[in-house]
Amino acid sequence: MSTRIQKKTGFVDLLSKNESHIQASIPPKMVSAGLTPSFVIRSILGAINNSDQLRRIASSNPISVMKSCLTAVQLGLTISSGNQSEAHLIPRGNQVTLLIGWRGLRTLAINSGQVRSIQPTSVMEKDQFKYQLGSSPDILHIPWQDMEDGDAGQLRFVYAIARMTDGSQIFEVWNRTRLENHRKKFAPNSKIWRDHFEQMAYKTVIISLCKHLPIGMGFEDNFQKAVSLAELQSVNVPEAERKSGLTSDFPISIEPVSFELPEPAKTPSKETSKQELVEHEEETIPF
Repeated sequence: MSTRIQKKTGFVDLLSKNESHIQASIPPKMVSAGLTPSFVIRSILGAINNSDQLRRIASSNPISVMKSCLTAVQLGLTISSGNQSEAHLIPRGNQVTLLIGWRGLRTLAINSGQVRSIQPTSVMEKDQFKYQLGSSPDILHIPWQDMEDGDAGQLRFVYAIARMTDGSQIFEVWNRTRLENHRKKFAPNSKIWRDHFEQMAYKTVIISLCKHLPIGMGFEDNFQKAVSLAELQSVNVPEAERKSGLTSDFPISIEPVSFELPEPAKTPSKETSKQELVEHEEETIPF
């Protein structure tokens, strides 16, 4: 039996009944930019329908999904399918965890009104690259441009530059050794780091950069909570959720609704190791 979320199923009913809460959760700046509850609902359903695991949880535990969605909305972040999403719904057992991606951190910084842009960049072996700190911080990066030899070599550095609205710039640079040490310390067995090292390096450097941004009053609280959540999630997801303080304060409608029953999940064999289960879970984690 298919578990695709269609019209008249339980989770869609739950979204519809909570449309007023979604509207109340959207930050005023995002309302002014044209973000509507209908767009939020379409984006959420698109993300859920793109994952068998999320469809099952939306049918069996819709409140968990709804709370994560409202938290993303409160922050002004979009949930959608694909790697361009700013926040992601991550299945963990029969629960859903909200994961803030590096694009989400960038959006939060820009929404503060004090950051014009944040751009992460990779430096390859054959690139010309140098940077300096001190009283005159600067970066010089000339990418490898040999048309006959398109192989620029291995990744050496990742950096991110935040351009502020007052014309100043703040940057963060991590070399490959520092990134590898960070991975070994916090995620030594992570499949997502092994398969998508560059994207995870972007997120790591942007998290570090965001700690130094002079985000002003009125926006600082949510921004710092989001940065802390993103950082803690690389170590311990349940602890991250507890410490971050990012939870939905809006009431959730729990009126009885009819759910389409999901297909029974396969029970792992006794031979399945804990590490295999963790790696299977990580396959669903985007950037």
